[in-house]
Amino acid sequence: MTQKNEPLDLVKLFYQQDIDFDALEEALEKRKTTAKNFSSYSLEPYRGDFGVAQKKHLLNRTVVGMAKHHLDDLDGLSLSESIDLIFTEETLQEPTNIYYHNITPEAFLEEFGSEDVGPNQPFKDELILDRELLNCGFRHDATWSVFYDGAYSQNTSVHWKLFLFLHNLVPVNFEGDDKQIFEYIELLFNTCFASYKDLIFDITTHVQMLRYLNLALSKKETPDENYAREIQELFTQGKRPTTQFTEEDVRGIARALVGWTIDGDQRGDYG
Repeated sequence: MTQKNEPLDLVKLFYQQDIDFDALEEALEKRKTTAKNFSSYSLEPYRGDFGVAQKKHLLNRTVVGMAKHHLDDLDGLSLSESIDLIFTEETLQEPTNIYYHNITPEAFLEEFGSEDVGPNQPFKDELILDRELLNCGFRHDATWSVFYDGAYSQNTSVHWKLFLFLHNLVPVNFEGDDKQIFEYIELLFNTCFASYKDLIFDITTHVQMLRYLNLALSKKETPDENYAREIQELFTQGKRPTTQFTEEDVRGIARALVGWTIDGDQRGDYG
């Protein structure tokens, strides 16, 4: 005969814990007050408290993972001074050979028949003809470490948070070689404090986007509508009841953008 366990009374168990409920209630009330101060959605300058709670609130929304040193950077600063600091631009570093920890120069030469740049040296403009080496993964991972390292060691700046926003808004597949991928990262990074209109113009003919949304396959006889639709539906106007673009607009843009190709024999070249 199967015996069923009695159902757990989670509320009862919670109140049986050694919890300072007065302190908990006080913390919850403070949280409500803090949230109200940031939910007025007014364009008027904020003139409320700007203490530790408010600074944490601000940093949690402007950096990729708030750390104590970010909060320390705001110590003693006014709201206006804090915003000026947060909108300070970061610097993008080129990818370097950090994979020498995993493969020695001798092993690299033996496996790929080609020498590579030295440890911690940039490789973006070093031409590699060996296709197997291009796709071996070492440089690919090192290229994406530009983002990981940048976000991990970020200053008290919104720059990398804006990069993530743009990457989510205008994504691509990370196929292709490391130089093409870095150029995509660089384009988004340099647009964080610049013109989104210019980004859309530049990303349209970038090799990563040509490949991702089939524009490189679009021909005069058979225009591909994938990018023409996404540029309006996802990248600019959006899909909502008030959207103004039509199916004829999609077909017209598709016809206007035919002719772009990717030269697979030239690393990073497209036109």
